[in-house]
Amino acid sequence: MLLHKAYQLQLEQRVLWVKAIGVSTVLQTEEYIKAFRETVQPVVHEPWAVVLDMQLWQPSPAQSFALLQENSVWALARNLKHVEILLPADPILTWQYLKATDAEKPLDLTRHVAANEEEARQSLIQAGFIQF
Repeated sequence: MLLHKAYQLQLEQRVLWVKAIGVSTVLQTEEYIKAFRETVQPVVHEPWAVVLDMQLWQPSPAQSFALLQENSVWALARNLKHVEILLPADPILTWQYLKATDAEKPLDLTRHVAANEEEARQSLIQAGFIQF
């Protein structure tokens, strides 16, 4: 597992697990995007998925939103087909997440809000992104 300041990234088969932790500065957002792209590079030639665990995320600077939106566009252009989201309890943080991932979504993109990691995992198994 790569520990990258305010984020943890782990690639499992064709799934990138992202855990956002605390406040992310603009510099940390830039580092996260670089690590995100490097970590997922081995699977972008085929459909892949991401789990965004936002439960421990804290309010982040508005300047980070444009960077995160650009990363969403990048990922969608590289075969991202399934997103599992674990939302924070705070509705303001949910709004920040929606703002940060606001990009035109392809029709074949599946987005699902999961109650916990296990529910996300089961959804990804059913969708074929994780195999035993």
